[in-house]
Amino acid sequence: MPIPEYIKDIEHIARTARSESKLEGEFNRILKQCLAEFGVDFNPHVNETLKSMGLSQVDADRPDGVFGHIVYDYKAPKVLSSVKGLQGAKQQIERYLDRITGGHKRDAVACGQWFGYVCDGITLVYCRSNSRVWQWSRPLPITESTLLFLVHAFRSLQRKPLTAKLLSSAFGKESEVAQELIRVMRSHLSKPRHRTNMLFREWHTSDNRPFSEERVRT
Repeated sequence: MPIPEYIKDIEHIARTARSESKLEGEFNRILKQCLAEFGVDFNPHVNETLKSMGLSQVDADRPDGVFGHIVYDYKAPKVLSSVKGLQGAKQQIERYLDRITGGHKRDAVACGQWFGYVCDGITLVYCRSNSRVWQWSRPLPITESTLLFLVHAFRSLQRKPLTAKLLSSAFGKESEVAQELIRVMRSHLSKPRHRTNMLFREWHTSDNRPFSEERVRT
């Protein structure tokens, strides 16, 4: 679908959504469709605590979404048009980012890897690190260029953070990668080559193998 059509859908949502949760669900649906056209599989962590994702030791923080190195929140339509609403939304995102990275005083390099934004369906405001603080954009109307900017950010920052929990979910024993690896290994080992058998016999009879009977006696 052409980008202008996505903008029309967003404008309709902004006019009809009566709550933050309604806006969030519909905006994410549109964003998923749009990003798919650019080769991005948009499956964010939605309303999960940073701790449950392995991104923080603090359990209370729960952003609306985390995808790759992007943290975002949604607000009800027109919330960002007020100074108070805008400032509160910015502070919320900065808190999430500081929990994840440790903040600029602790790890400015980690801060440089993250991006945050807030959207109320009418206005978008985003931040990046300038190595000292979280630097915010001016409030931007939702237009074709704004949506394309978001697409670029998601394409650039879709790589998952290297946390134990996320690595386990991606490569642990229950993951598709692990199950496929086990299948391939079983297939190869069911019909081992001559050299494989020879190396196994050498290992099995070696005095240097771990936990051999000789080592147990000594």
